[in-house]
Amino acid sequence: MAMAQWAEEHGTGLDFIPPGKPTQNSYIERFNRTYREEVLDLYIFSRLSEVRGHGSLAQGVQQGTPP
Repeated sequence: MAMAQWAEEHGTGLDFIPPGKPTQNSYIERFNRTYREEVLDLYIFSRLSEVRGHGSLAQGVQQGTPP
């Protein structure tokens, strides 16, 4: 229950996908797959910090902010 504790400490809640509604997760999974194949596969990373640098671009895309 580490996630529940973290959420409570940060004043947020957890929202789970209801049973029988797997399509709600498909949009995120599709984005993750597309980002992995079309962006991350173009690079060879030496360090995890390099991958995290590219991850900030994905956050902007998800929030509608241009990179």
